[in-house]
Amino acid sequence: MRASRPEAEAAGRPVPDLAPRLQIRIGERPDTRDGRLGHGSVDQIRGDLETLAELGATDVLLDTYPGTPGERAGADEDRRVLELVMSVAQGTIGTS
Repeated sequence: MRASRPEAEAAGRPVPDLAPRLQIRIGERPDTRDGRLGHGSVDQIRGDLETLAELGATDVLLDTYPGTPGERAGADEDRRVLELVMSVAQGTIGTS
């Protein structure tokens, strides 16, 4: 987190102790403990954010990049996904 210290100080914000990157993929995820965080229904993703908050995360980077350029859906779809996740994330990390 040392790399983010100058940016946090410039913004007048504290450096987060734990700020994981979460790749977001909305879709089907088996309802098991083996599923990847950030993958699944919006309710499952909300649960993932709640779990990260319980572990001490103060911020989470929501990443819509699927891993390969060929899978990219475009900026409008990324915005739609982020807005959808944020609409259900109220009361979790950094949204209160």
